[in-house]
Amino acid sequence: MVQTGKESNNLGELVMTLDGDKTGGRFLSARPIDDTILGDRAIVDEIEILKRPVTKSVFASRGYSVDQPLAVAPQDLPNTSPTRRRHTLANLCTNAFRSATKADIASLPTE
Repeated sequence: MVQTGKESNNLGELVMTLDGDKTGGRFLSARPIDDTILGDRAIVDEIEILKRPVTKSVFASRGYSVDQPLAVAPQDLPNTSPTRRRHTLANLCTNAFRSATKADIASLPTE
Protein backbone atom coordinates (compact mmCIF):
# COMPACT_ATOMS: atom_id res chain seq x y z
CA MET A 1 0.00 0.00 0.00
CA VAL A 2 1.32 3.43 -0.90
CA GLN A 3 -0.08 6.93 -0.95
CA THR A 4 -0.64 8.32 -4.42
CA GLY A 5 -1.19 11.95 -5.26
CA LYS A 6 -1.56 14.72 -2.73
CA GLU A 7 -3.35 14.96 0.60
CA SER A 8 -3.75 11.17 0.93
CA ASN A 9 -6.76 11.19 -1.38
CA ASN A 10 -5.83 7.84 -2.94
CA LEU A 11 -4.53 4.49 -1.83
CA GLY A 12 -2.10 2.81 -4.19
CA GLU A 13 -1.04 -0.78 -4.57
CA LEU A 14 2.62 -1.36 -5.35
CA VAL A 15 4.06 -4.85 -5.80
CA MET A 16 7.74 -5.16 -4.87
CA THR A 17 10.01 -7.95 -6.08
CA LEU A 18 13.34 -9.07 -4.71
CA ASP A 19 15.87 -10.89 -6.87
CA GLY A 20 19.10 -11.31 -4.94
CA ASP A 21 20.32 -7.79 -4.21
CA LYS A 22 18.03 -6.22 -6.81
CA THR A 23 14.60 -4.83 -6.08
CA GLY A 24 11.85 -3.99 -8.50
CA GLY A 25 8.41 -2.55 -8.30
CA ARG A 26 5.26 -2.41 -10.31
CA PHE A 27 2.45 0.03 -9.55
CA LEU A 28 -0.91 -1.72 -9.96
CA SER A 29 -3.68 0.69 -9.06
CA ALA A 30 -4.85 3.81 -7.27
CA ARG A 31 -8.16 3.79 -5.47
CA PRO A 32 -9.86 6.87 -4.06
CA ILE A 33 -10.00 6.85 -0.28
CA ASP A 34 -13.67 7.14 0.56
CA ASP A 35 -16.46 5.29 2.35
CA THR A 36 -16.42 2.44 -0.19
CA ILE A 37 -13.21 1.12 1.42
CA LEU A 38 -14.17 -0.95 4.41
CA GLY A 39 -12.17 -0.74 7.61
CA ASP A 40 -10.55 -3.68 9.33
CA ARG A 41 -12.76 -4.78 12.26
CA ALA A 42 -9.80 -6.01 14.36
CA ILE A 43 -8.03 -2.65 14.04
CA VAL A 44 -11.23 -0.71 14.77
CA ASP A 45 -11.80 -2.84 17.89
CA GLU A 46 -8.21 -2.24 19.08
CA ILE A 47 -8.56 1.52 18.56
CA GLU A 48 -11.80 1.51 20.57
CA ILE A 49 -9.99 -0.26 23.44
CA LEU A 50 -7.21 2.35 23.38
CA LYS A 51 -9.66 5.26 23.36
CA ARG A 52 -11.02 4.46 26.83
CA PRO A 53 -7.85 5.14 28.84
CA VAL A 54 -7.04 8.20 26.70
CA THR A 55 -10.49 9.66 27.33
CA LYS A 56 -10.18 8.92 31.04
CA SER A 57 -6.67 10.31 31.53
CA VAL A 58 -6.71 13.26 29.11
CA PHE A 59 -10.21 14.38 28.17
CA ALA A 60 -12.75 13.41 30.88
CA SER A 61 -11.45 15.84 33.52
CA ARG A 62 -12.11 18.63 31.03
CA GLY A 63 -15.60 17.41 30.10
CA TYR A 64 -14.65 15.96 26.72
CA SER A 65 -14.15 12.57 25.10
CA VAL A 66 -11.58 11.50 22.52
CA ASP A 67 -14.31 11.34 19.84
CA GLN A 68 -15.80 14.75 20.54
CA PRO A 69 -14.97 17.48 18.02
CA LEU A 70 -13.31 20.51 19.59
CA ALA A 71 -13.87 22.67 16.51
CA VAL A 72 -15.71 22.54 13.20
CA ALA A 73 -14.37 24.29 10.14
CA PRO A 74 -17.19 26.13 8.38
CA GLN A 75 -15.48 25.70 5.02
CA ASP A 76 -12.56 23.94 3.37
CA LEU A 77 -9.29 25.24 4.74
CA PRO A 78 -6.27 25.84 2.53
CA ASN A 79 -3.13 23.88 3.29
CA THR A 80 -0.87 26.61 2.02
CA SER A 81 -0.02 29.97 3.42
CA PRO A 82 1.66 33.06 2.00
CA THR A 83 4.04 32.91 4.98
CA ARG A 84 5.53 29.87 6.67
CA ARG A 85 4.45 31.10 10.09
CA ARG A 86 0.68 31.09 9.66
CA HIS A 87 -1.47 28.15 8.65
CA THR A 88 -5.25 28.30 8.96
CA LEU A 89 -5.73 24.65 9.96
CA ALA A 90 -2.93 24.77 12.53
CA ASN A 91 -4.43 27.92 14.04
CA LEU A 92 -7.89 26.31 14.20
CA CYS A 93 -6.47 23.25 16.01
CA THR A 94 -4.36 25.31 18.40
CA ASN A 95 -7.24 27.64 19.26
CA ALA A 96 -9.59 24.67 19.78
CA PHE A 97 -7.12 22.97 22.15
CA ARG A 98 -6.51 26.23 23.99
CA SER A 99 -10.24 26.82 24.42
CA ALA A 100 -11.04 23.24 25.47
CA THR A 101 -8.25 23.10 28.05
CA LYS A 102 -8.76 26.68 29.20
CA ALA A 103 -5.04 27.20 28.73
CA ASP A 104 -3.69 30.54 29.85
CA ILE A 105 -1.68 31.17 26.68
CA ALA A 106 -2.07 34.33 24.68
CA SER A 107 -2.79 34.24 20.96
CA LEU A 108 -0.15 35.49 18.57
CA PRO A 109 -1.06 38.72 16.83
CA THR A 110 -2.35 38.32 13.30
CA GLU A 111 -0.27 39.70 10.50
